[in-house]
Amino acid sequence: MSARSYLLDLSPLKKHRNYRLLFSGQMISYFGTSLTQVAVPYQIHLLTHSTAQVGMIGIFQLGPLALGGILGGKLADQEDRRRLILRFELALAILLGALAIITARGEATTALLYSFVAISSFFTGLHRPALDALGPQLVPKDDYLAMSALNGFRFTFSALIGPSLAAWLISAFPMQWIYAIDSCSYLLSIFWVYQIKPPAYVPDPNKIELSWSEGFSRAWKSPLLLGTYFVDIAAMGFAYPALLFPALSERFGGSRALGFLHSSVALGAFLASIFSGWTKRIEFQGRMITYASLVWCAGVLCMGLSPWLPAACFFLVIAGFFDMISGIFRGTIWNDQIEPENRGKFVGIEMLSYMTGPLVGGAWLGYLAEKKSIEVAVPFSAAVGIPAILWLTWRLKAYWNYRKPRAS
Repeated sequence: MSARSYLLDLSPLKKHRNYRLLFSGQMISYFGTSLTQVAVPYQIHLLTHSTAQVGMIGIFQLGPLALGGILGGKLADQEDRRRLILRFELALAILLGALAIITARGEATTALLYSFVAISSFFTGLHRPALDALGPQLVPKDDYLAMSALNGFRFTFSALIGPSLAAWLISAFPMQWIYAIDSCSYLLSIFWVYQIKPPAYVPDPNKIELSWSEGFSRAWKSPLLLGTYFVDIAAMGFAYPALLFPALSERFGGSRALGFLHSSVALGAFLASIFSGWTKRIEFQGRMITYASLVWCAGVLCMGLSPWLPAACFFLVIAGFFDMISGIFRGTIWNDQIEPENRGKFVGIEMLSYMTGPLVGGAWLGYLAEKKSIEVAVPFSAAVGIPAILWLTWRLKAYWNYRKPRAS
């Protein structure tokens, strides 16, 4: 078996022009987003010096994201998904441009930043179903696993570079530069996505589109889909330390440590996507999600116990690696199980699952760290996540026993 078989499969980029354009545009916008995801918690931490208030970011995101996901999922199954992406990315570009201007004028308050988080989460919820539903339209089903790994690479490459650059920008330039760069990244993404040629999504009159209630009912009755949702929610809900990184960076030496902490998770995920060729040979994909989620919790637990920055970063690399493995298999199962005419709606449901864990987990850990300490909160909560994952897997036997369909 050649070494090439273990590497990221680039064939969807080579074979499919439309997917290549989508991939390029979203890599650029993800890069800008990775800067803002570091800047906003850090700015709130500077204003409040409170881990609980930084953790509240997740609470302000959750409701708008859920509402946006529900509306965006319905729109993605009824309208041209490409046009929806262009429309909502323009809205996000304008929103970030406004935040850059307000920050430059010295008028950015904690309340304003929470408002930005809520509004941007709503537009992200509207935007993401069309984005994730468009990808499977642009490649054949046999390329779904490779596409899932490439989507992970697209995100992690940006997340790997972005936090270190954000930390440098924070120390060297006014904060508004980060928001201005993110705004421009959406404009560049619009340029690439605009070039995607039809097929635009047109519902097939011979196939039945599910209502939202029918979609939720179908997801709830599927142990396979529930496993992919709830195992990840448990892993992230109990072990998502990213919003504590601003406070942790003070313990490890300042804003430069902030970049290292964020980039370590991204480095692990990046390595997992680069060396993802072996995933094509895995039959029991649900089991891999459980294994990977357990290692994520163990990695975060060990990070929380580490008094030394290099050791903390090492464990975050391991955690990030296995989080990406979980993401690759979850994305593949979702694309395999959901038909195109209902894909947007289920992307909305999926988005609620993979965003609920980090958002609730960030708020929970922020509160726990405020009441106890970071050194107690992170390892304790991550340790609780391990039996939670095992219990969910035990309850959802069809998820544990799922085998991937044979390629056509």
